[in-house]
Amino acid sequence: MSDPSTVFARRAPEGYQYQTIKVTSLEDGRVRLIAFSRPERYNALSPLAYKEWLLALNDAAVDDDVLVTVVVGTGPYYSSGNELSPPTPDQADGILAVRAMCEANPNIKPLEDPLPDLAPEHRDLIERGIITRELVSSMIHFPKLLIAGVNGPAIGFAATTLAHFDFVFATKEAWFMTPFMQWGFCAEGASSVLFPEILGPAIANQMLYTGKKFTAEELLPTGLITEILSINTFQEEVIARACKLAKSLPPHAFTKTKRLVRHRANEIDRANYNEMNLLIERMASEECEKRVMQFFMKKMGKPKPKM
Repeated sequence: MSDPSTVFARRAPEGYQYQTIKVTSLEDGRVRLIAFSRPERYNALSPLAYKEWLLALNDAAVDDDVLVTVVVGTGPYYSSGNELSPPTPDQADGILAVRAMCEANPNIKPLEDPLPDLAPEHRDLIERGIITRELVSSMIHFPKLLIAGVNGPAIGFAATTLAHFDFVFATKEAWFMTPFMQWGFCAEGASSVLFPEILGPAIANQMLYTGKKFTAEELLPTGLITEILSINTFQEEVIARACKLAKSLPPHAFTKTKRLVRHRANEIDRANYNEMNLLIERMASEECEKRVMQFFMKKMGKPKPKM
């Protein structure tokens, strides 16, 4: 579990140029806007996108001028979630190495237990898991007001992490889906704990077990969505609300109140750790490999392999 005193330690180097997101300061630095900026890829989360999202959040968390942080999408999607791509030869060898270790020791925790036999060139899956775990920890412990502007579909990790935002504004066109079973993955983003609590068991089970798609209007009564806004002026309206809050909120009173509200942060972070260890085991598994291969073969118009 993350030490709250070091959770924001991974920071962007001075002068860093973001490639997958756009970071803007508004309202004299009191509002930090983070926009996913890969619309041609439906704002899919590549390994670099995960890392840059983490860097931008951590920078906002420790900047004394920032009171409100807003995350939005660019184009028709908020984010299509984890970007699937065929592994390179080194990545494929690394997956097999992690699989062998997990199969040899069912109790192993890949992100916490030392893996001395894993060559540096085969650590890609582990490094990606560490970054993702840190990103979720950053959201769990985030001390400022955190707002999501969900302008369109939010899939997978983009959907589960909404549970960590203080306000989630969405358009009527937005929809939410977590197709983890389709890939042979497992719950992540601490959704195994927060989704049943926020959405209720019926909706949470449908999302996590079956990957059922829900609209913003369907999720509004659950409390995950704060308010539905018009798509025509959506980003402007979200930013206007963020700026208004940045002007009106007393920083110290808000920070202390949020700490009280989020008093279970360490418990939720432990769920994040447990999920990410299991997710790495799942992503290295033969079951996951077959399901991802099915996806790419279907994409290429080839017949599915026999299970």
